[in-house]
Amino acid sequence: MMYYYWKHGRVLPSVFYKLPRGELLVLQAFYEQERDDNNKELERADKSKSVMYNINLLT
Repeated sequence: MMYYYWKHGRVLPSVFYKLPRGELLVLQAFYEQERDDNNKELERADKSKSVMYNINLLT
């Protein structure tokens, strides 16, 4: 999970470790929800035999 936040949000491990327990639990729930949403999209695309591109733009 920490790698995900580094890759997508540039959150340093030191910042991650200093977060209160409640915030870490919320971040974990958000991470798991996004992972589940992405898996559902991939399953839907596989069933419809469509081509799907995952593009993340960093600003």
